[in-house]
Amino acid sequence: MPLKSLLSKKLRTVFVLIGIALGLATLVALRATTLGLIDQFDRIATDYRGQIMVQAQGALDPLFSKLDFELADRLRGLPGVKDAYAVAHYLSRVPPPAGTAASKDLPYYFLAYALPAGSELLQRHKLVRGRYFEAGAREMILGDEAASALKLGLGDRYRLSGAEFRVVGIFHTAVRLLDGAGIYATHDFRQIFKNGKANVIALDLVAGPAGKAAVMAEIRARYPDLEPMESARAIDNFRHVAMFQGFSLGISIIAVTIAALGILNTMFTSVHERTREIGLLRALGWSSPMILTLILQEGLLLSLAGGLIGAVLGVAGTELLIRTVDIGLVRAHYPASLWLEAAALTVVTGLLSSLPPALKAIAIAPIEALRHE
Repeated sequence: MPLKSLLSKKLRTVFVLIGIALGLATLVALRATTLGLIDQFDRIATDYRGQIMVQAQGALDPLFSKLDFELADRLRGLPGVKDAYAVAHYLSRVPPPAGTAASKDLPYYFLAYALPAGSELLQRHKLVRGRYFEAGAREMILGDEAASALKLGLGDRYRLSGAEFRVVGIFHTAVRLLDGAGIYATHDFRQIFKNGKANVIALDLVAGPAGKAAVMAEIRARYPDLEPMESARAIDNFRHVAMFQGFSLGISIIAVTIAALGILNTMFTSVHERTREIGLLRALGWSSPMILTLILQEGLLLSLAGGLIGAVLGVAGTELLIRTVDIGLVRAHYPASLWLEAAALTVVTGLLSSLPPALKAIAIAPIEALRHE
């Protein structure tokens, strides 16, 4: 009976399904891209930035931190520190070379890193071809995705930040933010950007996990203008990630609320139109719980159908957007928790949106309902 009722008003049902689907698709798309970015930031911090990261106190995140390169030498001398690496990075909007698949209207966004030549930190970016760069030679290594997007191979030259570099190596990390990037020597960075600063200092420690707290405490005591953080938990200190999470959550709530209002309006209209039918059912012996269950089933069925369509649209739309308007940075992530969250939200939305109309339905007096025109 719930399905029959929904199919009796096909056009109205279709419009509500579209609203629910768009709401859930928005949720899935925003959450998947947010989780993808968080996963990448977390992997970069954990696997490619030492055990401790140091940034300027109060910086929104490492991208906005400015530190002197010489600070690495001072931190390297602290007790418990094995090595210190000054890391500089920036996002460069680079038009792709002529003949590439990318459109001139959609330039490739190139994430450039400067790391110390010959350092252990650099060698964590595993090469699949070629060799690592040398300091002062104007050489660079590219992530395999960047090399593919820019159609560059070993020995090719590429102009970045006003300087020409020769590609001497291709690396792969399975982290898209890195695989879509290029890395060159800190020495060259300082030659190109005369007043350039490092963004973070990455520290490798001599001691085990128990020594991290002591090293961070020592840094805070000696350098109050610095903010050390455990790399494995650095994502908690990235303020812009929290801002992006809050923004995506807010948009998702708005989208789902609009979908819920659609269900609520549809179910109220359905109850009003079926007043005589509900009165007849009550006269035939249907109890209030049975009427309540009937209306809730209809709302839940509507919500689940829209949610299923929305899940498919969310994944398809996200992947299509990533592939057609790709800036070389985004990768969506679809963990089981995302689908559990979407399913729970779909069920709760359907039930809560149907509850007021259901309560109205059980309040209908059979005799008055049978008189209803």
